[in-house]
Amino acid sequence: VWMLRSLCQPRTSSSLQSMSIVGLRYYAKPKAPAKGGKKGKPVKEVAKHSYRGPAEFAWWKKAEPHKDSSIHKITDTTVTDISKELAKRIQKGKPKLTRDMFSKYVTEDLAKYAKQPAIEIDEEFEFFYNPDAVYDIHAEPRMIGGKYGCKELRKQNYIPGIITGKRYPDFAVQITKLAIRTFTDTDQDDRLAEGRKFNLVIEGRRYLVTPKNILLDPVSLDPKFIHWVRLCDPYPKDKIRRAPRPHNKVGPTKHFPWIDHPHYAFERKSKVWMTPERLEERKKRRNMHIHDYLGLPR
Repeated sequence: VWMLRSLCQPRTSSSLQSMSIVGLRYYAKPKAPAKGGKKGKPVKEVAKHSYRGPAEFAWWKKAEPHKDSSIHKITDTTVTDISKELAKRIQKGKPKLTRDMFSKYVTEDLAKYAKQPAIEIDEEFEFFYNPDAVYDIHAEPRMIGGKYGCKELRKQNYIPGIITGKRYPDFAVQITKLAIRTFTDTDQDDRLAEGRKFNLVIEGRRYLVTPKNILLDPVSLDPKFIHWVRLCDPYPKDKIRRAPRPHNKVGPTKHFPWIDHPHYAFERKSKVWMTPERLEERKKRRNMHIHDYLGLPR
């Protein structure tokens, strides 16, 4: 009512004029929504290229298959051709497939498969696990060590471990529980037994290993630490060849320095009884067979 009065009265004073303007601004109605929007918000326009209409596959019917492809359109002519071919296989000279011919084919020709012995199914066969296969397990280098460091890794769903053996330096690794879940969730004792071969994929390299020792949690029996051993060829070891030792003279050390004096050279006296004839005889005896020497037949 006050707003109507202020509008009807003549605008004599500036105060009434300002009051009427404030009243109009305060009671102004929101603008009408553009294109059916709610609460005065316009409808968000969608670009034309973002909507391509309903999926229509009229082009599929018009398209012809490639010559080398095995996909053919199923039409009435193809159905009749297939029935004729089946009728000829069941009974030669019969171009038309009848219900009796088809029932006879099903009962007699397919009954031979039922006469075959039953397939023996191994109950312990696992479709998703082959014990003879070498599976890949993705791992990471472990930078944290020690008792409390490994404890923090287990809180982050990591299983710490180490790779040793074959004269290579020890390699600390860590494996996520998700990566080794296939071998820990079912038949852990069998799948992670010593001798099972695995490929630890670490930074693009494969390490052929087998689990040697596994530390288990006493309550949940989950692996807390895995000791892996390498199965690759050993690291080539350099052969250390020692320098030849100097030939020591037989006998006790001689404490007579004047014997080796250059002015008084010590000449070894040859054995009197070692004559040239005896030397020849000894050479022959060395090259001779023992039976020939003793006069025995070989």
